[in-house]
Amino acid sequence: MSKPSNTKRPKPPLAEGGQAVRQHIAVVGAGMAGVACARTLVQAGHKVTLLENSRGLGGRMATRSTEFGSFDHGTQYFTVRDDRFEQALALNPGLVQAWKTSTVRVMDERGQTMASAQPPRETHWLPTPGMNAVVRAWAEPLGNGSLDATVHLNTRLDKLEPDALHPTQWQLRCETGDGGQLVLGGFDQVVLALPSPQASSLLKASGLAPEFQKALNQV
Repeated sequence: MSKPSNTKRPKPPLAEGGQAVRQHIAVVGAGMAGVACARTLVQAGHKVTLLENSRGLGGRMATRSTEFGSFDHGTQYFTVRDDRFEQALALNPGLVQAWKTSTVRVMDERGQTMASAQPPRETHWLPTPGMNAVVRAWAEPLGNGSLDATVHLNTRLDKLEPDALHPTQWQLRCETGDGGQLVLGGFDQVVLALPSPQASSLLKASGLAPEFQKALNQV
C-alpha cells in the first residue's frame, strides 16, 4: 500500500539522477511470496521489515516438528512453470527433488484393476527435509543481519493506520505471541502478502481501501 492519501497513488520520489529514493517497506506475511518480495526489495536498495503471524517461516508451505518427527501439513508439492522460478531454485542446489509418485490403482475382489489414476503431467517438486525448506533458505539473509532487513515472527498485524508522528507514513499495530502489544512505524509502503480472506479482514479492521476489500472477497 502506498502512503496515506485521499488522492490517487503517488509515484515513488526520485533523487538526483532519477534514482528512486530508498524507502522503508513493511511486508506482511512470510510465505514464499512475502519472502521473495522482501528479498527483491532489499536487493533494490530498500529497508524491509518482514512480519509473520506464525512462529516460523513458510506460510502455506508449512512443516511441523513433533516428538514423532516432522510432517508437512500445508502444501504437499509444487510445480515449476516459470524460468525465473527455476533460476531462483537453482541458487540452492539440492534443496528440492522430484516427487517420485506411484500410480494409484483400485482393485476389485478378484485382484483386477477397476480404476487407475493418471500419472502427473508435470514434475512435482519437494523441498528437503520439509516443504518450508525453500522459504527458510531464501529468508535466512533477511534475519541473520547480512541484509538491511528485520524479521518479526509470531507477530500478528491487527491494524494499519497513518503514523502518529509522520502522517504521510504508515504504522502497524500488532500483537505478539505472548499477548503483548507492539507498534511499528515509519513505513513508506506496506505490502500484504496474505491470503485474500486475511487481507480483506485487515483492510476492513483498518477502515481502508473498500474497493480492494470488494475485489478480495471475490477471490
